[in-house]
Amino acid sequence: MSATAQTPEPRELSIIYNRADRIFRRIVTMGALTSLILLGLIGMFLFVRSAQIFNDRGLKFLTGANWTAGSGDGVIPDDFSIGPMLTGTILVAFIALLIAMPLAIGGALYIEFYAAKGVRKVLTTLLDLAAAIPSLIFGLWGVAIFTEFGERWSTLLNSRLGW
Repeated sequence: MSATAQTPEPRELSIIYNRADRIFRRIVTMGALTSLILLGLIGMFLFVRSAQIFNDRGLKFLTGANWTAGSGDGVIPDDFSIGPMLTGTILVAFIALLIAMPLAIGGALYIEFYAAKGVRKVLTTLLDLAAAIPSLIFGLWGVAIFTEFGERWSTLLNSRLGW
């Protein structure tokens, strides 16, 4: 008895789009184009609305440290710069990456190579659940929880150390 397997004959595959496929493709294409157009309009709006400050202040707007509201009648001019805010944003993002990346990589390595099968299943389910929750919800939860915690600590630090 021979144990050789018969190889199937190659088939020719042809893609024939029916009417529903063509309609769906058009709808998805229109949605994608609408998203791109809206993104472009938002970018144009921001560019047009911010052109005046860059004409008046130049790059000092990005690097300066002043934030002084004028009198409104032109006697004391407005002097706005976003240097400290921009620096703070970049610094906070960098610190968040320094904290999150080792935790994420270490957690992934633990789940993949070291965790027992039952623990791996539970942790994978929890991570999938966390990935399904928008980050805005985590942010709102953090504000609700940590604001009260931070208020207590800031009051304590202020009373004891004068911060």
